[in-house]
Amino acid sequence: MPSTNDHRAPDPQVEPQSTNRRFSAAYKQKILAEYDTLDKQGKGALLRREGLYSSLISAWKSWRDGRRPIPATRRSPS
Repeated sequence: MPSTNDHRAPDPQVEPQSTNRRFSAAYKQKILAEYDTLDKQGKGALLRREGLYSSLISAWKSWRDGRRPIPATRRSPS
């Protein structure tokens, strides 16, 4: 039985950690248009279906409505 202090090399079959999801502007517009037409239950269903958090919707609305500047695009070092 392996102990909790077992310091073997990591299992190469383990999948690497995922990266943050990125959403296109078209996807954001589509989701916001649908979200704006729904009632409270429908909004919750949309968030669950798409795997989104309400904070993302709030941020997207702020950017869409010009209340918050669009964040700069992150680029990987060359």
